[in-house]
Amino acid sequence: VVVKFADTYCKDAHELLAHQSPPLAPKLWHCAWEEQVSMYVVIMDYLAEPATRMVDAPDAVKRTHLESLRTAVETLHAHGWVVGDLREQNVFLCGDSVQLVDLDWAGKEGEARYPYDINLSDKSIIGWHEGVSRGGLIEKEHDEHMLKKI
Repeated sequence: VVVKFADTYCKDAHELLAHQSPPLAPKLWHCAWEEQVSMYVVIMDYLAEPATRMVDAPDAVKRTHLESLRTAVETLHAHGWVVGDLREQNVFLCGDSVQLVDLDWAGKEGEARYPYDINLSDKSIIGWHEGVSRGGLIEKEHDEHMLKKI
């Protein structure tokens, strides 16, 4: 398993993806705010070989997984969730599908906000949508923008 500590985490969005067939996120074993550490403790399955981060995969391999990634984003959006941090580093290739990780910023559309410490020093490096701002609402169009970049 992987144990993650986070200031925020969207358990419901993660579980929605994890229960798809095929799964679009690793199985979630535990996700709760723990007073002892003043953080969310998130425990999920470790994605063993041959899982590969999308950022490390050749372009030809990435292209075969884009439909699965599109399905993951559309599934979240259809249920009113937004991702916010949809970058290749947070997408793993597992067989013929993808699995999303790091749903720290995810949340309900109209409620979820970007963290105040988001790196906006050079938007061209990460490629954030022009509407992304510190503390700003995360919008579906921001996710769609990042999906197109991938």
